Amino acid sequence: LLVAMIYINRVAKVLPVFGTNVHRIILTAVVLAHKHHEDGEVYTNAFFADVGGLATSQEMTQLERIMLQILQWNLFVPEEEYLEMTAFLQWTSTPTQDELPKKRKRVVDDDK
Repeated sequence: LLVAMIYINRVAKVLPVFGTNVHRIILTAVVLAHKHHEDGEVYTNAFFADVGGLATSQEMTQLERIMLQILQWNLFVPEEEYLEMTAFLQWTSTPTQDELPKKRKRVVDDDK
């Protein structure tokens, strides 16, 4: 998923991401990351299309081609880019003091 996030970040630099295309961009990035990483059995585009809510496997294939063209067929992720995305995700997922749960005073029932 981290590699898919990197692909999404790369694509977002040249293609506006809207509510109408975001799920297709996410799905396609996950599919490309999966296919690039897996040496063994890879699911079919029909499977990915079904899971992703696309009408046909041809649409999945077309989305892959478009994203590969945008990425200039470069699916390699250098270590530095990987570590930058890791740090960014860690930073964005760290809650601020305002987001931390408030400590509650413990109420003790003396009657028990």
